[in-house]
Amino acid sequence: MDSRTQERVERWDSRPFDGDLHALAGADFSGAVDVDDTWVFLLGGRIVGVIDGDLEAVADGSGIAYEAPHRALPLLCSMEAQRGAPRGQYYTNETPLEEVDDTLQEGAFTGYVELSENVLSGDYYLVYYGGRRMAVAYIGNAERLLVGEEAFERAVDEVGIYDVIDVEVEVTDVADAVDAPPAADTGDAGAPKTHSRSDEPNPASDRQQRATVGPKPAGSNATATAAAGTPSANDDDSAETDDLEEDETRWQESRSVPSVDSEPNDDVANAPSDGAVAAEEPPASPSNAPEPDADASADSEEPTEADGAAEPTTPAEGSDPGDERDTEDPVGRLEAERERLRARNQELSSTVAELRARIDSLEAELEGQSPSSGPDLGIDEALSQTNLFVRYDSRSQPTLGTAHEDRVDRSEVDANLRLEYHTRFDDVGATVDGVPFAEALTDSMEFRFLEWLTTELFFEIRDTGRADGLADLYEGITRIDRVELRSELSIGADAEDGAETVAFDVVAYDKMGHPLLVAALNDSREPVSRDRLESVATDAAAVADRHPELAAALVVTRSYFEPGALEVVEEATKSGFLSRGSRLSYVNNAGYHLCLAESRSEGFHLTVPEL
Repeated sequence: MDSRTQERVERWDSRPFDGDLHALAGADFSGAVDVDDTWVFLLGGRIVGVIDGDLEAVADGSGIAYEAPHRALPLLCSMEAQRGAPRGQYYTNETPLEEVDDTLQEGAFTGYVELSENVLSGDYYLVYYGGRRMAVAYIGNAERLLVGEEAFERAVDEVGIYDVIDVEVEVTDVADAVDAPPAADTGDAGAPKTHSRSDEPNPASDRQQRATVGPKPAGSNATATAAAGTPSANDDDSAETDDLEEDETRWQESRSVPSVDSEPNDDVANAPSDGAVAAEEPPASPSNAPEPDADASADSEEPTEADGAAEPTTPAEGSDPGDERDTEDPVGRLEAERERLRARNQELSSTVAELRARIDSLEAELEGQSPSSGPDLGIDEALSQTNLFVRYDSRSQPTLGTAHEDRVDRSEVDANLRLEYHTRFDDVGATVDGVPFAEALTDSMEFRFLEWLTTELFFEIRDTGRADGLADLYEGITRIDRVELRSELSIGADAEDGAETVAFDVVAYDKMGHPLLVAALNDSREPVSRDRLESVATDAAAVADRHPELAAALVVTRSYFEPGALEVVEEATKSGFLSRGSRLSYVNNAGYHLCLAESRSEGFHLTVPEL
């Protein structure tokens, strides 16, 4: 599972898990279970995804259960973990999100839409199962969770690039998956027996989607669990659940029609999949969807094929009461339904063809752009509109956090760590003073400083035995999530009223948006003077006074520090920067490390304190 999804899941309320999946199923649990890096996602007590392992290992092991604050989240996270190549990518100003949303709902789409590229305010997701849509948003640096109509309305007001990703989802009862004996001649030894229903037919692709998730009936614990997490989602989620419960009831009624023996394979092969029905049709396969509780099932007295021939039910809502085939002739009813689905399939196929033509046109236009077709910016303008992020290929592999606790080899962390960037301008074809943006960014002193901080300085502190003396800096590096370049920090009481700010070349934040480290960089050949050091020390102290989370302030130069500059550090740290006391180069009254570094031969070296 990718690190971003795992980090979000690990923020949910957690408790120990003892391997009893039946207990979670009985409690209509919605969330995730982690056992030795094997993840199982459950929605309403039913399994909707098994990631990075086998279900047997989870049923026999112990780990952690994470309860989702909203029922859309385990389905979304399971889909993200199984993500493949996007079906399409669109720009909101050219293809509004509302248009694609209408098409996906009408087409009973199963998958999700992700709007995150070139979006400043956060990440937005539209999660679909059988055409039913739930919206999720993570807002700001703290990733504040929004769901339902509030999340959807904010998404459609955003400008950015979004992907449409279809995902196969298989829904399995815990009892069937854990307790059922091996099925004979399944062709897939060890896999739980499930039933599926293909989603929207697509003539341009041979991929069919699996069944999607339906709701629990009214009165089940799933609805109460879903509403418990996020206050803003309560009313919206209730409305969605009511609609889905109505669809589920209608679908159960349609199941009571006796099976037809004549040419069953021809019906399956020639009729469009149920996924092609319009939005008013039920979103989930009857064999896969979460079923009513035991008491409710007994009351419904639902006939099955094992009961033999059952009397036809009354027409489903929306059928023509004047058509006697709907009430008296099951074969005629199925034929009429097949014709209707064929017509709907043709309509959707036409829509898909139009969208694919639009994609081909945009791709051809993009390929025809020259490398210099984007904006050309100055270095200050480019960096001030760029954020860097510390990310990992996998949270299950060594990270700076695990290296802080255990003796993890540096090469293992380096292989897993990556620095990503996000710009507030269109960086496709962009240049910085004629140099391609990506090249200019990685060659900048700011980028190389962050790279040194996370891949070299951290391990130098640890390996030289200075982890205790530089404890705040050492731990602060492990908590870096986002880095702003050429940034300003407020030092006043109220940032909304034009409070005083101070500027740094680099400001590193944790996940909650608290500044951890600040750095002033001197990329000239002139030495750093006493006045310059005094100014940085004064600004850093003001930041520490407003933001007690500040761990360190660093001054980095490509030349050297004048003696007066060194005296400023010694005076600020009082005990002296050469002290071997419990804390090195520490500004006691403000509570942060004040450090100096020099850039030599394309590398960086900490000079105060000496390691």
